[in-house]
Amino acid sequence: MKKHRNLILGMLMVLILAAASYMGWRYFTKPKVDDDVALMNDWYRLALDIETDIEGIAVPVAGRFYGYFGFLPMAIEMHQKGQLDQLTAYFPQLHLEELKAGKPTSFGPAYNKAARLFISRYYINIPYHLNKRAEDIENKWNHKWMEELGPELTENSKSLGRDIANAVYNWSAEDKQGHQAYLHNFEKDYSPPQGEGRWREDDEHPMPALLPHWGEVCPFVIKTDEYIAMPLPPYSTEHNSVYYIQALELFTISAPLSYENKWISEFWSDDVRGLTFTPAGRWISILDQFVQINSVPRETAIEAYFKVGIGLSDALVACWNSKYVYNLERPQDYIRKNIHEDWRAFHHSPNFPSYPSGHSAIGGVSATILENLFGNVIDFTDKSHIGRIEFLGKPRHYNSFRQMAEESAYSRIPLGVHYRMDCQEGLRLGEEIGKKINQIKFNSANKAKSSKVSAPISAI
Repeated sequence: MKKHRNLILGMLMVLILAAASYMGWRYFTKPKVDDDVALMNDWYRLALDIETDIEGIAVPVAGRFYGYFGFLPMAIEMHQKGQLDQLTAYFPQLHLEELKAGKPTSFGPAYNKAARLFISRYYINIPYHLNKRAEDIENKWNHKWMEELGPELTENSKSLGRDIANAVYNWSAEDKQGHQAYLHNFEKDYSPPQGEGRWREDDEHPMPALLPHWGEVCPFVIKTDEYIAMPLPPYSTEHNSVYYIQALELFTISAPLSYENKWISEFWSDDVRGLTFTPAGRWISILDQFVQINSVPRETAIEAYFKVGIGLSDALVACWNSKYVYNLERPQDYIRKNIHEDWRAFHHSPNFPSYPSGHSAIGGVSATILENLFGNVIDFTDKSHIGRIEFLGKPRHYNSFRQMAEESAYSRIPLGVHYRMDCQEGLRLGEEIGKKINQIKFNSANKAKSSKVSAPISAI
């Protein structure tokens, strides 16, 4: 009996080893994350918590932060490779001329110092508990580097990080429209244009227009006036008009809202300060999870954070510019005037014009960039809101970045805050900006698995 039992146990072990070999050990063991990637994850998670807790960090403001923040690891990496001229060739406004190759440096302590310094200078109103988190992160990693690298190499690296953080911050501060915008989101003297179909303040949640001049913020790679949303059809209340048909779609979906639509709407909303980060931060959260699960190497992770960051910023500049070009009213106003006077959106209407959709634009740009880096097919479960009980945030599974972008765009329809055309145009606009960003090629950072997507990200 004992002999047979040992034989059976031996056969089971062989089967387990064979399965492990076939499926890959990552299913049986926790993926090993590069220390430098884990370091970047720590600082990006802190940035997500900052935008969650601090009032005033609206989605365009958050997108702009990630645009500049992504330059820190990229500049350190390029400096260590002696290739800073490639970076400044694309971005001549970033002055790094004084950073000369000299003393040896290491990426980890340089980035640790750069991230801490840049965040503290960029957001001047960080509360004590988050400043303490930043201090703890910096000290934890600094202690590690001191033990592993020694004080001389660590201090040399921190000096490099300090210089790069200051250079990137000074560049960001030159943009007067975007600089410290979280302290002045609203303009009391701004008056939206009047007329039929024009956006106006919500009667139930009266707030002035959010960042009406954000289209004047300096973009990174686009020319804003070349990325304006497609013209709207003539405004109409006729029953056969695109406005009436798409408003009726919202009204019909909401009566009643299915569990699946409610889940999708709440899962992607990301609009509640104190509970969620911004919709821009959502794609940083997705990227954080992805690089950890897949043990993405440092060089590729740096490129991903860099390109997604400038993509979020530029897409939101273009989107906000178009919003105030067209000044389209929100669906709730249209429905109340033409379909049902007591109708309420599932979520109150945001305090800025409807067309095009911001969620859709940042989804389109992020998916286009990430597909170019990691391919068209993924196996990913988004756990951005796992554990939340205030809304339906339980994880959802996706097979592509495109699928996530399209679902994020669609979520604004059952939420009741966007027409379908808002979402389709936002996706298109974001994708076009993503294609522009994908053209940025550095000699040592061209690891794309797929340089193009098979079809436009607009099928919602």
